[in-house]
Amino acid sequence: MNERKESTTSIILEYVRVIVLTVIATFIFLQFVQISRVNGSSMENTYFQNNIVLIDKVFNLKEMILLL
Repeated sequence: MNERKESTTSIILEYVRVIVLTVIATFIFLQFVQISRVNGSSMENTYFQNNIVLIDKVFNLKEMILLL
């Protein structure tokens, strides 16, 4: 009975650990990349309406600094 309780506790702790690490990794990822949805037909041959794209925030920041 005691082994089963320890096993259940370790499984729950493992799930919590995975969830916390996933949230941290997602937060770090979103500091450098922006998720955006294509709106309109201006990029028609490359991207289409409602496509999801990832935008590099770091490159955009460097480009903006160079323009100043």
